[in-house]
Amino acid sequence: MRLQPRLKHFPRFFSKNALQPAFEKPTLKISTFAKGIFENHPFAKETRKKPPFEKGGLGGFEIGQLGGFAIILLALILPGCAPVMLGGAAAGAGVAAIYDRRPAQTILDDQQIQLAARYALEHDPKTQAFAARVDVTSYNYSVLVTGQVEAEAHARRVVERISRLPKVKQVINELTFGAALTFARQTEDMYLSSRAKIALTQIKLPDFNAARVKIVTENGVVYLFGIVRQAEATAAAEAVRYLPGVRRVVKLFEYQ
Repeated sequence: MRLQPRLKHFPRFFSKNALQPAFEKPTLKISTFAKGIFENHPFAKETRKKPPFEKGGLGGFEIGQLGGFAIILLALILPGCAPVMLGGAAAGAGVAAIYDRRPAQTILDDQQIQLAARYALEHDPKTQAFAARVDVTSYNYSVLVTGQVEAEAHARRVVERISRLPKVKQVINELTFGAALTFARQTEDMYLSSRAKIALTQIKLPDFNAARVKIVTENGVVYLFGIVRQAEATAAAEAVRYLPGVRRVVKLFEYQ
């Protein structure tokens, strides 16, 4: 006997129109406290008032679009859900948030700076052609830009656009000139970041936790962020420096 697919039990999942109501306006029941953070967050307030690309504006983000903001907030209020994937990012970020020496508000602001920077680059006619090749990392309001561009004028434009975003203290330009990295090279960078994180867990210093160090790897160059003590910074750099495949270690720490 030939078996027929039992599609009649799931008709809505095979209709594009049926999917729209479920995904256009996702809702999440959260506490009054969490709702207050969403509604009263400075970035959300400014977004409703100011247009994109102006000093103090947020590149046109509305509160419903603050994906990274929502992820970090949920990671903070739902620490028991570490394995759950939210919007492509692990809610395990809540673990790092517990040990992070940045205030919770600063963590949220850094996430929003990254979102606003991405939006600005993708919608600026002078940068949108190569925006996908630029990575933005914000830590304690200092923004690192990495990736590949074709001309110095492109790099200057990227730095200019991001430096105009609210709350950005400085832009660290680590853009290089040339073709985009191959998939193999990007995969190797991800692997190096993972190995570096493991190496940091072997550091034996009082009150040190590897989650306090943020790692970004680009073309074999490892960037280390964190609010640390001098001894912690030295130990972290040494732990990563001699890993196979690491070309250079750049310390972007802030010191207590």
